[in-house]
Amino acid sequence: MKPLLPIIILCLPAVPLAAGGGGGGGSGGSGGGKPATATQLHDAERDIEQKDWPAAKQKLDSVRASDPNNADAWNWTGYVNRKQGRIPEALAAYDRALALDPKHLGAYEYRGETWLLANKPEAAEADLSQLARLCGECEQYQDLKAAIAEWHAAHH
Repeated sequence: MKPLLPIIILCLPAVPLAAGGGGGGGSGGSGGGKPATATQLHDAERDIEQKDWPAAKQKLDSVRASDPNNADAWNWTGYVNRKQGRIPEALAAYDRALALDPKHLGAYEYRGETWLLANKPEAAEADLSQLARLCGECEQYQDLKAAIAEWHAAHH
């Protein structure tokens, strides 16, 4: 069974790296089954961790081209767009991730943070409520809750 281990590892959903909180991963069912796609997604996550937005975008574009229904790729695309100040593009990517995987915890967290950048705290609160329904007070919920509190403190 040992010869299959590298193949099994490549087929596992990508484990999110520490890219600004624990919101990268989805609900576990959206990693895609193509080894090349999983490798490219992992490489994009490494670029994200290093804040190499152009390299991450290029890899994510490739993943989405070969696997357009990969919710994690759409979530990370939203993240890269948000970090580059492209709010409408980020929101569209998160919406696509959530259309593909309505339980994608990372997409709710990151979309909520994007709503705050757009000065729409009520939309961020709606994403926080959705996270509460999906996972209670999980890491993504806690991260978004803290971001909302910081936004309110800065705007009042």
